[in-house]
Amino acid sequence: MLYLVVHHRADPSRNWTNEWSDDNRVLTITTTTAVARQCEAAARLGERVRFHRCAYGSNEPVVCSEARVVAVQKVDRSMSLVHFSEHSILELTPPMSPIQGTNFYRT
Repeated sequence: MLYLVVHHRADPSRNWTNEWSDDNRVLTITTTTAVARQCEAAARLGERVRFHRCAYGSNEPVVCSEARVVAVQKVDRSMSLVHFSEHSILELTPPMSPIQGTNFYRT
């Protein structure tokens, strides 16, 4: 299972611009080409990806939702946009605590 590590949409220190529909559902992420490749692989395999939302304020870290990758758009040599749909809200305890700076992991 692919987990994408994202910051809460209200976190001003987030490194990436992501589009959210609410606090649990990520519609689009801006990410590295390496993460985009992981998302493309998940889509080819029919896998859903999960979103590990980092702690922010009074919000604990949580696997907030999972979704299907619907499109990957290359922005330039190092960045891509990944679009998601068919979200399911999960609100699960994360399976691990990623090292700061990690933007994805697999279980």
